[in-house]
Amino acid sequence: MFGVLSGRIDRRTYVAGNLVALGVLFIFCCLIVVPVAILSLAVANKTFDSIISLLYVLLILPALLYYFYFIVLMVKRAHDVGWPGLLIAILFTVAMVLGRDSSLWFFNVAGLVLVAFFCIKPGTKSRNTFGPVPRKKFSVDNLKLTF
Repeated sequence: MFGVLSGRIDRRTYVAGNLVALGVLFIFCCLIVVPVAILSLAVANKTFDSIISLLYVLLILPALLYYFYFIVLMVKRAHDVGWPGLLIAILFTVAMVLGRDSSLWFFNVAGLVLVAFFCIKPGTKSRNTFGPVPRKKFSVDNLKLTF
């Protein structure tokens, strides 16, 4: 399972992977939220409201899957830059958790700056401890996770 966290990806693959994952997450959430919202407007009773609350819990699964995929992309991108990916994943996760508190909003900004940094910073031009230089040609195979 942790073999998925090894290797390197270039900037193009990192950005494309995030855009694809966000698109899938958006579509999945719309498939849950829109029908539930329409039903909640059509039927107004307390029993149905508790069912709606349970349906919203279904949004946790795609969000967690996206987060895992996002962390994998970030780890591989950190490897391309020459940084230890696990450290970056932990720092990003801590920043996002602490940023939930409104008085610590700057942690969210720091996380977004890190994401933007990986979009801009070129990787090392030669083989490093995390593997060979990623191919210049974009491939959808680089976006797949295999366990």
